[in-house]
Amino acid sequence: MLAEGTPRDSFVRGLSAEASTVWAKHDRDSDGWLPLWRHMADSGAMACQMPGRIYGAT
Repeated sequence: MLAEGTPRDSFVRGLSAEASTVWAKHDRDSDGWLPLWRHMADSGAMACQMPGRIYGAT
C-alpha cells in the first residue's frame, strides 16, 4: 500500500476529478469504499512482491 507522502500525490494529481472518485475497493476498517486509484496502487504494490513470495527470491 502507498504510504502518505509517497508518489501517490503525483499519481492522484494526474487523474481527472471523475477518475479520482471512482469507487473500487471496500475498506473493512471504516465499512466504506476506497477509490479505484487506491485499489490499483495496492494491487501494483502486491504484484511487485509476488515473485519473492512465489519463488522465494529477494
